[in-house]
Amino acid sequence: ATPPTSLFLSSQGGDEAARRQSRFEGMQREPSAADLAVMDDMITKLSNAKPYELPNAVSRAIRVVSSPQFFLRIAEKADESTDPVEKEKLGALAENLVNTIQAVVSMTEESLDERAKDVERVVKAASEPDSGEFLVPLSKERVDAMRKAVEELEQGDLNEGFLSTVDA
Repeated sequence: ATPPTSLFLSSQGGDEAARRQSRFEGMQREPSAADLAVMDDMITKLSNAKPYELPNAVSRAIRVVSSPQFFLRIAEKADESTDPVEKEKLGALAENLVNTIQAVVSMTEESLDERAKDVERVVKAASEPDSGEFLVPLSKERVDAMRKAVEELEQGDLNEGFLSTVDA
């Protein structure tokens, strides 16, 4: 028997359990010197960024900036700092990051809800119009109806979020 085909959007192949375990271990281990250097660089850049630049920056680095280690590093830097202005800047950064992460997650959830509706329209086109059943193999009419439903979607909506919804 051949193994099932899998679609991986964010990484190249691999066993799902191993990937989950790896992510979990990555969250548990102590950050290396290189990890700390990357976090410090990001903290410096984010603390100097304009508030309107944060959502884009957070979206690009959500896994790093939303991690507990990142917030602990901000707290460590604030504790180590003797400059009251720097302490205030780091405290404001942490607060702004929390608000920005919440906004980014909310926008992502809304986007996924929209993609789910798009996928539902495409899948519904595959069902028989009278009964709602799925006859396999699909008839030429059902395949054409699915194709038409996909073509009616906005090109920008056919993105990773759409594929993630299909894969789910």
